[in-house]
Amino acid sequence: MSYNNRKFKGNKKKVEDKYFPPYSQEILSKSIDTLTLPEEVLEKLKAAKIDTIFAVLKLDQKALLHVNRFNKKNLFILEKQLKSNGLALKPLQDINDSAKPSFLQNPDKTKQNPTNQKNGRNLFNLNSKQKDRNNNEKILTEAQEREEKQKNRPKQKPIEEVKDIYLKINKNGKWGFEDRDGNEVISPEYEEAYNFKEELCCVMKDEKYGFIDRKGGIIIPFEYDLASSFSEGYACVFIGNKCGYIDKENNRITPFIYDAGTAVENNESRVKKDDKWGELHIDSPDEIRWII
Repeated sequence: MSYNNRKFKGNKKKVEDKYFPPYSQEILSKSIDTLTLPEEVLEKLKAAKIDTIFAVLKLDQKALLHVNRFNKKNLFILEKQLKSNGLALKPLQDINDSAKPSFLQNPDKTKQNPTNQKNGRNLFNLNSKQKDRNNNEKILTEAQEREEKQKNRPKQKPIEEVKDIYLKINKNGKWGFEDRDGNEVISPEYEEAYNFKEELCCVMKDEKYGFIDRKGGIIIPFEYDLASSFSEGYACVFIGNKCGYIDKENNRITPFIYDAGTAVENNESRVKKDDKWGELHIDSPDEIRWII
């Protein structure tokens, strides 16, 4: 009995994952620290040896929820932060016959029971019925049924990737920018540089974060220990281990009392304090609805 079990396990075929995230090698090779995720989420990802953006984007939602102690709340935070950086997880795929193990496939589909019903619905009917113009029923094969469903499915507009007029460059370990004609526009002098968002770029110099404009001028001084890009006119920045929100004039919109914060979207964000998450509205930052 034990011999047969070992033999069966040895015959399992490993499905090769050929998915490759559709982003540049420069982005994929970055550390997940650049996503400015809460410490709780970072620790869980790094504990599973998911420490680069490539390693994150190779996974879909289901795979991440199988990571030890990684829950739906963590997934929500991760996806929102990825979206704010123009990134997305591996899309979920439907399981088709080609991806099923052989013992789940029915080699003789004519022997499959088409009358297994639940709540009055035929669950395994391989031949779908459809009425023609003369009100006579005609039989659709599986392929024809899929084609009909595809025709009736609303078409989604493809998401157009907005390409910035500047490209990041790295010389001697320092980051700067050039235009798309290859002309250097901001000299490489920063230890880290994000992409331009809302005409400002978050950069790090001498281990402190600040913001520059497209001419390289310092708009917000290098005084923060960690920072995220601007979104809807606001950025989440850290002083020590606590974060708050600033506007583009470096005015403090909220007190620096939070352990983590997400990008502003639709005039609100999520903040964490004392192991609880809440909804923060930028227009009334003192009124927080704690949700977790």
